[in-house]
Parts: sequence; C-alpha cells; structure tokens
Amino acid sequence: SFIVSNAQEGFCLGIEGTPQLSWLLNKDDMNNTNYQTVGTFNSSWGITSQYGFNKNLGIGLNALYSFQGQRYILSNVESYRKVGYIKVPLMFVYTTEVSPKMLFIGKIGPQFDFLTNASLTTKGGTNTVSDMSSAYQSFNFGAVIHAGFSFKLTDMLMLDIMLRYDYDFT
Repeated sequence: SFIVSNAQEGFCLGIEGTPQLSWLLNKDDMNNTNYQTVGTFNSSWGITSQYGFNKNLGIGLNALYSFQGQRYILSNVESYRKVGYIKVPLMFVYTTEVSPKMLFIGKIGPQFDFLTNASLTTKGGTNTVSDMSSAYQSFNFGAVIHAGFSFKLTDMLMLDIMLRYDYDFT
C-alpha cells in the first residue's frame, strides 16, 4: 500500500492493493470425498487511514473491497464460488524504526465484513448461478493481523510491504 505521511505521528491516508489467496471451507464440502479444492487467487483494493499517537503507537482503519472465493472440483466438474465483501478492519498499530528510511509495522484488531455479492460459475464461465447471496452471511466478524515494513520514498510518501492474514469467526 502507499501511505501519504510526513511522520509516524498524526494522520496518514493511503491506498491499498493486496494480492490474496482465499479459501471457503465448510463441513459439508470437506466431508464429501468427491470435493477437491483448487488454489484460488484474488485481490482486494481500498483506502487505508492511520492516526499515530506518537512515533510508535497508533490506530488504523481501512475500507477494502475484497474479491474472494473458492475454485473446486466436484464430480470432475471445476467450479468457482465468487464472493465479494467490503472489509473494515480497525487495528492497533505498532511501528519502530529499523533505519532512517525503513520502519517495522505490526497491526492487529477486529474486522467487520459486509457481503456485496456471491455467484457460482463452472469452468469456462457457463452455468452461472448469478445470485448465491442467500447461501452466505451478510455480515461477518473476524480478526486481522499484518506485519511488514514501510519504506520512505519521499518526505511525504511511504511504501508498505506486508503480510496480511484475516479470519472470520462467523
């Protein structure tokens, strides 16, 4: 993500783009011996904001649109469950200087997810079920954790490279 900032203290605003690997797991699918998951790569995009109380501690709030889903094979037919969420994580932020141009960043906190759409497509884009929203909860509560580094590109621009993991409890 790119963060516009002049220091770690005060308000920062940025844009975030995240490549992601997603899984949608449930007991019915996992207990079916004909069901096989396939690696599913997606992305999320949005805005990020942060307020630093001092040079090490702060809070962050993001608003991301997350493309999620699961590719799977069932009875020799490959299908793709596509699910979209608006994710709103509220995070405690810890930063520490590694060098004058690099910071370590750790973030952790709750996350609120709002379902925007869900559909089912077979490989090749045929046999689409255009609205599967009733099969998913419209609101999820979860947790998120980030860890990585922020690189100072200019006095007003930082580039964050982080690993992010989120998990929904509902």
